[in-house]
Amino acid sequence: MSILTANEYCIKTFPSTHMALAAEKAAEESGIEFLLVPLPIGISASCGLGIKYFYADHEKLTAFLNEKQVETQGNYYCIKEKGKLIVTEIK
Repeated sequence: MSILTANEYCIKTFPSTHMALAAEKAAEESGIEFLLVPLPIGISASCGLGIKYFYADHEKLTAFLNEKQVETQGNYYCIKEKGKLIVTEIK
């Protein structure tokens, strides 16, 4: 399954567009499948962009971005169910 069509995934948010683009560049080096996406309704952040990725990669991506000193703002678990998006913050 591709992250593009996944019904269950995570979104990581950032405090600025600069950090979102830095995260995109860093994530490309990680080997993790991801997409830079506009934030869906239900997720608000200082920046309107986020990284969409599989939950199985959450710890790896978080550690990798920390190692690269990319500042993040929030983490969300998303499920598309019956045409609705259910968003839960990952603490």
